[in-house]
Order: sequence, then C-alpha cells, then structure tokens
Amino acid sequence: MSHNAKIKMEKVKQEMGAPEATPSESSQRSTQTFIKAHSMMMDMMNKMEELKEGMEELRQEGPRKKADGNTESSFSLISK
Repeated sequence: MSHNAKIKMEKVKQEMGAPEATPSESSQRSTQTFIKAHSMMMDMMNKMEELKEGMEELRQEGPRKKADGNTESSFSLISK
C-alpha cells in the first residue's frame, strides 16, 4: 500500500470515529486471527485426509458390476 493510501485510510478512520487500536489490542487481534486461521487449516487438513482414505477404499473395492442395459428383467411390472 502506498504512503498516500495509508494517509487517506487514516483520515477515513478518523472521520468515521473509529478508534485506532493500541499495539496490545492489535497484537491480540492478530493472535486471535492467527489461531482461527490455524484451526480452520487443521480442520481442512483433517477433511482432506478423510477424503483421501475414502478414495483409497473405493479404489480397493474394484470396479462395480455394470448393468447390461436390460432393466425389464430386474423387476416385475404390476398390471391392474
């Protein structure tokens, strides 16, 4: 971000009345954001591992039986 853009951003914050965060508040927010992002990343990694295991199970099953296209023999029709 350019120096002019930073100055404009600060002016907008001041006009809106948004208080500037103290270093400790900023650091705390940054830490909380990092913890949340880390948690989300761990959840995604766990889900990907579950998907990978599921794919391995499907590969080990082998190909499924293919239908011969004749569906009339697979059920009987009820006539009224």
